[in-house]
Amino acid sequence: MRTNDEIRRLNLLVAISRIGSAARLADLAATSPAYLSQIKNRVADSKSGTPKAMGDELARRIETAIHVPLGWMDSSHHMDWVNAGLVESVATGSGAAPPAPPEAGAKPADLLEPVAPLSTEDAGRLLGGGIGVQARDDDDPAFTHIPKVKLRLSAGISGFETEPERFDGTTTTVPTSWIERHGYSRRHLIATLVKGESMETTLYDGDLVIINLADTRLVDGGLYAINYGGEPVIKRMTRDAGQWWLTSDHRDQQRYYRRVCSGTDCIIVGRVVKRESERL
Repeated sequence: MRTNDEIRRLNLLVAISRIGSAARLADLAATSPAYLSQIKNRVADSKSGTPKAMGDELARRIETAIHVPLGWMDSSHHMDWVNAGLVESVATGSGAAPPAPPEAGAKPADLLEPVAPLSTEDAGRLLGGGIGVQARDDDDPAFTHIPKVKLRLSAGISGFETEPERFDGTTTTVPTSWIERHGYSRRHLIATLVKGESMETTLYDGDLVIINLADTRLVDGGLYAINYGGEPVIKRMTRDAGQWWLTSDHRDQQRYYRRVCSGTDCIIVGRVVKRESERL
Protein backbone atom coordinates (compact mmCIF):
# COMPACT_ATOMS: atom_id res chain seq x y z
CA MET A 1 0.00 0.00 0.00
CA ARG A 2 1.38 3.40 -0.97
CA THR A 3 2.08 6.01 1.66
CA ASN A 4 0.58 9.47 1.40
CA ASP A 5 4.02 10.83 0.43
CA GLU A 6 4.20 8.36 -2.48
CA ILE A 7 0.65 9.24 -3.59
CA ARG A 8 1.49 12.95 -3.55
CA ARG A 9 4.65 12.34 -5.56
CA LEU A 10 2.71 10.41 -8.20
CA ASN A 11 0.07 13.11 -8.37
CA LEU A 12 2.82 15.73 -8.63
CA LEU A 13 4.03 14.00 -11.81
CA VAL A 14 0.47 14.02 -13.18
CA ALA A 15 0.14 17.72 -12.32
CA ILE A 16 3.42 18.50 -14.09
CA SER A 17 2.24 16.67 -17.21
CA ARG A 18 -1.03 18.62 -17.18
CA ILE A 19 0.65 22.01 -16.85
CA GLY A 20 3.48 21.20 -19.26
CA SER A 21 6.59 21.64 -17.13
CA ALA A 22 7.77 21.57 -13.52
CA ALA A 23 8.95 25.17 -13.84
CA ARG A 24 5.50 26.39 -14.91
CA LEU A 25 3.78 24.41 -12.15
CA ALA A 26 6.22 25.83 -9.59
CA ASP A 27 5.41 29.33 -10.82
CA LEU A 28 1.65 28.74 -10.53
CA ALA A 29 1.99 27.11 -7.09
CA ALA A 30 4.32 29.82 -5.75
CA THR A 31 7.22 27.51 -4.98
CA SER A 32 10.69 26.93 -6.41
CA PRO A 33 11.33 24.61 -9.37
CA ALA A 34 14.30 23.18 -7.48
CA TYR A 35 12.10 22.12 -4.56
CA LEU A 36 9.55 20.44 -6.85
CA SER A 37 12.43 18.67 -8.59
CA GLN A 38 13.73 17.39 -5.25
CA ILE A 39 10.32 15.95 -4.36
CA LYS A 40 9.87 14.52 -7.84
CA ASN A 41 13.30 12.84 -7.81
CA ARG A 42 13.11 11.69 -4.18
CA VAL A 43 16.19 13.63 -3.13
CA ALA A 44 17.21 12.71 0.42
CA ASP A 45 16.89 15.31 3.15
CA SER A 46 20.33 16.32 4.45
CA LYS A 47 19.26 15.90 8.08
CA SER A 48 16.90 12.93 8.15
CA GLY A 49 18.23 11.04 5.14
CA THR A 50 14.68 10.29 3.99
CA PRO A 51 13.31 11.44 0.62
CA LYS A 52 11.93 14.96 0.68
CA ALA A 53 8.14 14.98 0.89
CA MET A 54 5.41 17.46 0.01
CA GLY A 55 3.76 19.40 2.81
CA ASP A 56 0.04 20.07 3.13
CA GLU A 57 0.32 23.74 2.18
CA LEU A 58 2.13 23.01 -1.09
CA ALA A 59 -0.32 20.21 -1.91
CA ARG A 60 -3.22 22.65 -1.58
CA ARG A 61 -1.47 25.26 -3.76
CA ILE A 62 -0.87 22.69 -6.49
CA GLU A 63 -4.55 21.68 -6.36
CA THR A 64 -5.49 25.32 -6.86
CA ALA A 65 -2.98 25.70 -9.70
CA ILE A 66 -4.38 22.79 -11.72
CA HIS A 67 -8.02 23.42 -10.78
CA VAL A 68 -8.83 20.16 -9.02
CA PRO A 69 -10.92 19.60 -5.86
CA LEU A 70 -9.48 20.00 -2.38
CA GLY A 71 -7.74 16.76 -1.36
CA TRP A 72 -7.01 15.63 -4.92
CA MET A 73 -3.28 15.40 -4.18
CA ASP A 74 -3.96 12.94 -1.36
CA SER A 75 -6.16 10.57 -3.37
CA SER A 76 -5.17 7.63 -5.54
CA HIS A 77 -5.70 8.27 -9.26
CA HIS A 78 -4.60 4.91 -10.54
CA MET A 79 -5.74 5.30 -14.16
CA ASP A 80 -4.01 8.68 -14.43
CA TRP A 81 -0.83 7.01 -13.19
CA VAL A 82 -1.16 4.10 -15.59
CA ASN A 83 -1.94 6.33 -18.57
CA ALA A 84 1.08 8.49 -17.78
CA GLY A 85 3.31 5.41 -17.35
CA LEU A 86 4.10 6.34 -13.74
CA VAL A 87 3.34 3.15 -11.85
CA GLU A 88 6.51 1.38 -12.95
CA SER A 89 8.62 4.44 -12.22
CA VAL A 90 7.29 4.46 -8.65
CA ALA A 91 8.16 0.80 -8.24
CA THR A 92 11.68 1.63 -9.37
CA GLY A 93 11.87 4.59 -7.02
CA SER A 94 10.65 2.64 -3.97
CA GLY A 95 13.20 -0.10 -3.85
CA ALA A 96 13.34 -1.99 -7.13
CA ALA A 97 16.65 -2.31 -8.93
CA PRO A 98 17.54 0.78 -10.95
CA PRO A 99 17.74 0.55 -14.73
CA ALA A 100 20.91 -1.02 -16.09
CA PRO A 101 23.55 1.46 -17.30
CA PRO A 102 24.08 1.73 -21.05
CA GLU A 103 26.49 -0.71 -22.58
CA ALA A 104 30.02 0.47 -23.27
CA GLY A 105 30.25 2.12 -26.66
CA ALA A 106 26.51 2.65 -26.93
CA LYS A 107 25.48 5.61 -29.03
CA PRO A 108 23.86 8.63 -27.39
CA ALA A 109 20.14 8.88 -28.06
CA ASP A 110 20.57 11.74 -30.51
CA LEU A 111 23.00 9.66 -32.62
CA LEU A 112 20.89 6.53 -32.90
CA GLU A 113 19.91 5.41 -36.36
CA PRO A 114 16.38 6.49 -37.37
CA VAL A 115 13.80 3.75 -37.58
CA ALA A 116 10.80 3.40 -39.83
CA PRO A 117 7.53 4.72 -38.35
CA LEU A 118 5.16 2.15 -36.87
CA SER A 119 2.00 1.16 -38.66
CA THR A 120 -1.27 2.12 -36.96
CA GLU A 121 -1.88 -1.57 -36.22
CA ASP A 122 1.53 -2.02 -34.52
CA ALA A 123 1.13 1.25 -32.61
CA GLY A 124 -2.31 0.13 -31.43
CA ARG A 125 -0.87 -3.11 -30.08
CA LEU A 126 1.98 -1.32 -28.30
CA LEU A 127 -0.40 1.21 -26.77
CA GLY A 128 -2.84 -1.40 -25.57
CA GLY A 129 -5.66 -0.85 -28.03
CA GLY A 130 -4.97 2.61 -29.44
CA ILE A 131 -7.16 3.66 -32.35
CA GLY A 132 -5.68 5.04 -35.54
CA VAL A 133 -6.93 8.21 -37.20
CA GLN A 134 -9.46 7.40 -39.88
CA ALA A 135 -11.24 9.53 -42.47
CA ARG A 136 -14.99 9.74 -41.95
CA ASP A 137 -17.80 10.52 -44.36
CA ASP A 138 -19.86 13.62 -43.61
CA ASP A 139 -22.95 11.46 -43.20
CA ASP A 140 -21.32 8.94 -40.84
CA PRO A 141 -23.90 8.46 -38.03
CA ALA A 142 -21.13 7.69 -35.55
CA PHE A 143 -20.21 11.39 -35.59
CA THR A 144 -22.29 14.52 -35.13
CA HIS A 145 -21.44 17.89 -36.65
CA ILE A 146 -21.58 20.85 -34.26
CA PRO A 147 -21.75 24.33 -35.87
CA LYS A 148 -18.84 26.69 -35.22
CA VAL A 149 -20.29 30.13 -34.59
CA LYS A 150 -19.62 33.65 -33.40
CA LEU A 151 -22.05 34.90 -30.77
CA ARG A 152 -23.78 38.21 -31.45
CA LEU A 153 -25.12 39.58 -28.17
CA SER A 154 -26.83 42.70 -26.88
CA ALA A 155 -26.52 44.09 -23.37
CA GLY A 156 -29.43 43.16 -21.12
CA ILE A 157 -31.04 40.80 -23.64
CA SER A 158 -31.04 37.06 -22.96
CA GLY A 159 -31.51 36.05 -26.60
CA PHE A 160 -28.67 36.03 -29.09
CA GLU A 161 -27.85 35.52 -32.73
CA THR A 162 -25.05 33.51 -34.28
CA GLU A 163 -23.04 33.79 -37.45
CA PRO A 164 -20.94 30.98 -38.93
CA GLU A 165 -17.30 30.85 -37.89
CA ARG A 166 -15.64 30.31 -41.25
CA PHE A 167 -12.09 30.07 -40.00
CA ASP A 168 -10.84 26.47 -40.25
CA GLY A 169 -14.22 25.06 -41.27
CA THR A 170 -17.78 25.79 -40.20
CA THR A 171 -18.38 22.70 -38.07
CA THR A 172 -16.55 20.44 -35.65
CA THR A 173 -17.38 16.79 -35.10
CA VAL A 174 -17.86 14.84 -31.90
CA PRO A 175 -18.74 11.18 -31.39
CA THR A 176 -22.50 10.72 -31.36
CA SER A 177 -22.00 8.31 -28.47
CA TRP A 178 -20.48 11.17 -26.43
CA ILE A 179 -23.65 13.25 -26.92
CA GLU A 180 -25.86 10.31 -25.99
CA ARG A 181 -23.75 9.34 -22.99
CA HIS A 182 -24.11 12.79 -21.45
CA GLY A 183 -27.75 13.20 -22.41
CA TYR A 184 -27.14 16.31 -24.51
CA SER A 185 -29.43 17.52 -27.28
CA ARG A 186 -27.69 18.05 -30.60
CA ARG A 187 -29.71 21.19 -31.33
CA HIS A 188 -28.55 22.80 -28.08
CA LEU A 189 -24.82 22.41 -28.81
CA ILE A 190 -22.68 25.06 -30.47
CA ALA A 191 -18.91 25.53 -30.78
CA THR A 192 -17.03 28.80 -30.54
CA LEU A 193 -13.43 29.99 -30.40
CA VAL A 194 -11.81 31.22 -27.19
CA LYS A 195 -10.60 34.82 -27.36
CA GLY A 196 -7.84 36.29 -25.20
CA GLU A 197 -5.57 35.02 -22.44
CA SER A 198 -7.70 35.43 -19.32
CA MET A 199 -8.50 31.71 -18.94
CA GLU A 200 -4.95 30.38 -19.30
CA THR A 201 -3.83 27.74 -18.45
CA THR A 202 -7.24 26.06 -18.77
CA LEU A 203 -8.16 27.62 -22.11
CA TYR A 204 -5.92 29.37 -24.61
CA ASP A 205 -6.64 31.92 -27.30
CA GLY A 206 -7.83 29.98 -30.35
CA ASP A 207 -9.05 26.91 -28.45
CA LEU A 208 -12.44 25.61 -29.52
CA VAL A 209 -15.09 24.99 -26.87
CA ILE A 210 -18.47 23.30 -27.15
CA ILE A 211 -21.30 24.96 -25.24
CA ASN A 212 -24.51 23.31 -24.04
CA LEU A 213 -27.15 26.03 -24.38
CA ALA A 214 -29.65 23.92 -22.43
CA ASP A 215 -27.56 24.08 -19.25
CA THR A 216 -27.61 27.51 -17.62
CA ARG A 217 -27.82 26.33 -14.02
CA LEU A 218 -24.81 27.70 -12.17
CA VAL A 219 -22.47 25.28 -10.42
CA ASP A 220 -19.59 26.59 -8.33
CA GLY A 221 -16.40 26.16 -10.36
CA GLY A 222 -18.12 25.47 -13.68
CA LEU A 223 -17.11 27.07 -16.99
CA TYR A 224 -19.77 29.10 -18.79
CA ALA A 225 -20.30 31.26 -21.84
CA ILE A 226 -21.77 34.54 -20.62
CA ASN A 227 -23.33 37.67 -22.09
CA TYR A 228 -21.51 40.24 -19.98
CA GLY A 229 -22.73 43.71 -20.86
CA GLY A 230 -23.23 42.70 -24.48
CA GLU A 231 -19.85 40.97 -24.83
CA PRO A 232 -19.43 37.18 -25.11
CA VAL A 233 -16.99 35.90 -22.47
CA ILE A 234 -16.03 32.50 -21.14
CA LYS A 235 -15.40 32.47 -17.41
CA ARG A 236 -15.35 30.20 -14.40
CA MET A 237 -18.29 30.96 -12.13
CA THR A 238 -17.50 30.93 -8.42
CA ARG A 239 -19.68 31.50 -5.38
CA ASP A 240 -18.39 33.79 -2.66
CA ALA A 241 -19.94 36.06 -0.03
CA GLY A 242 -23.43 35.18 -1.22
CA GLN A 243 -22.76 36.28 -4.79
CA TRP A 244 -21.74 34.74 -8.11
CA TRP A 245 -18.48 35.95 -9.65
CA LEU A 246 -16.99 35.77 -13.13
CA THR A 247 -13.49 34.48 -12.43
CA SER A 248 -10.47 34.11 -14.70
CA ASP A 249 -8.04 31.21 -14.37
CA HIS A 250 -5.02 33.36 -15.28
CA ARG A 251 -2.55 33.69 -12.42
CA ASP A 252 -2.40 37.48 -12.86
CA GLN A 253 -5.51 38.21 -10.83
CA GLN A 254 -4.73 41.93 -10.65
CA ARG A 255 -5.02 42.20 -14.41
CA TYR A 256 -7.80 39.64 -14.79
CA TYR A 257 -9.74 40.42 -11.64
CA ARG A 258 -13.09 38.83 -10.85
CA ARG A 259 -16.37 40.62 -11.54
CA VAL A 260 -19.71 40.17 -9.84
CA CYS A 261 -22.48 38.56 -11.87
CA SER A 262 -25.82 40.22 -11.23
CA GLY A 263 -28.84 41.54 -13.05
CA THR A 264 -29.22 41.88 -16.79
CA ASP A 265 -25.55 42.77 -17.25
CA CYS A 266 -24.64 39.12 -16.67
CA ILE A 267 -26.69 36.54 -18.59
CA ILE A 268 -25.66 32.89 -18.78
CA VAL A 269 -25.65 31.62 -22.37
CA GLY A 270 -24.67 28.02 -21.63
CA ARG A 271 -22.14 25.73 -19.99
CA VAL A 272 -18.82 24.73 -21.57
CA VAL A 273 -18.83 20.94 -21.85
CA LYS A 274 -15.85 20.17 -24.09
CA ARG A 275 -12.75 21.79 -25.51
CA GLU A 276 -10.39 21.17 -28.41
CA SER A 277 -6.89 22.57 -28.22
CA GLU A 278 -3.64 22.39 -30.14
CA ARG A 279 -1.73 23.13 -26.94
CA LEU A 280 0.00 19.95 -25.76
